[in-house]
Amino acid sequence: MDFLSAVRHTTAALAAGDDEAIQAAFALACHPWSVLRRSDITAWDLFAMDLLAAHDGLCPQPTLVVVTVDAPSAQGSELITAVADLVTALAGRLDDIARDGHRDVARRLAYAVAAHQVQLAASHLR
Repeated sequence: MDFLSAVRHTTAALAAGDDEAIQAAFALACHPWSVLRRSDITAWDLFAMDLLAAHDGLCPQPTLVVVTVDAPSAQGSELITAVADLVTALAGRLDDIARDGHRDVARRLAYAVAAHQVQLAASHLR
């Protein structure tokens, strides 16, 4: 699957409440960093650092998720917009889980913190 199609598919899955798409979203969102980063600290670097911090806080011992996609071929605004939309949907899904009263309080707080960090990451792309 090409990268943009995978990003759009995962964005739609998150919006539909698919919790299994959370790990895929983290993996896909970091993927274009290697393509778009520069030698100096850029918004992409700050984005990746905040996103990885959110992932590590939420999943200190994550299960391995393999996402097989082609390298991002689109560059510029189309790629940035697709990834920003993905991360915004990820933050929304994490926030929804944090508000779920059927989960234990500690886990809800972990999701709330991760949602905040992901929103911060998204702000670097907008």
